[in-house]
Amino acid sequence: MVSERQRAKKKWFPIVGKGEFDKIKLGESHVNSAKDLVGKHLKINLMVLTNDPKKQSASLMFKVTSVEGDTGVAEIIGYQMSTSHVRRVVRKAIRRIDDSFTAQSIDNVTFTIKPLLITRHSTNKGTASLLRKRAKEVISQSFQKMKSDEVFLQVISNRLQMDLKSDLKKIYPIAVSEIRLLQRA
Repeated sequence: MVSERQRAKKKWFPIVGKGEFDKIKLGESHVNSAKDLVGKHLKINLMVLTNDPKKQSASLMFKVTSVEGDTGVAEIIGYQMSTSHVRRVVRKAIRRIDDSFTAQSIDNVTFTIKPLLITRHSTNKGTASLLRKRAKEVISQSFQKMKSDEVFLQVISNRLQMDLKSDLKKIYPIAVSEIRLLQRA
């Protein structure tokens, strides 16, 4: 027998952003009621949100946390660089340095961070290890000075990546300094 929930007609409900993307329409979802929006995940290209073609290689991940009227309100839970962009910046005769660690913001929100560093020339393992260690220190220290909303703003505007690059180039010339993944843990 068909349940009442299955028989109910689904409708389209809009989803808007929260924080920096306040009241910007992120999309719509086809659900039975507005309450069913809570918990839905969205992945949206950053170029669409900022109207900046230079940012088409990154995406933001949102999660609907509340409902106001018939509209879902979503907050940012992650930032991700596309794999095709990573493949494009990696070349021969260079060193790709990846890392993955967690850091806390000043308001005790834990983030998973995956930075990507690419040197201008091929380096030895000792230098790569030193760069990886210093990158972890710089990112952790800067996160401890920011609130969770500011963390995403810094990464979206590339300020964190530029600060990281300027700090690391004292050790060895860096061609690319990116945050491949940033997620709330």
